[in-house]
Amino acid sequence: MILIADSGSTKTNWCLIKQNGEQQYFNTEGYNPYFVDSAYIVNSMTQNLPEGMSNSEVGKVYYYGAGCFPGKDYILTDAIKAVFNQAKIFIELDLIAAARAL
Repeated sequence: MILIADSGSTKTNWCLIKQNGEQQYFNTEGYNPYFVDSAYIVNSMTQNLPEGMSNSEVGKVYYYGAGCFPGKDYILTDAIKAVFNQAKIFIELDLIAAARAL
């Protein structure tokens, strides 16, 4: 499965793409690495993921977020890796998501 996130400082929109192509959308709070640390993100994510979601089945996570500049992106990488320990993690600025969407 692939998980894609578009995150600002207040809200994160997530899309889980399952093996059969089905898409599941959900939201969590926003995670800007200038304002929160990895432990906070792990706690928040684990409490707000959809029921029945198998973390070990997520193979890739594409996270696009506010404040994810080089030197700060490790905060998200560490947190996401703690929650989705089998996944390959890709962290980019939210501006990259906007450019790719265009």
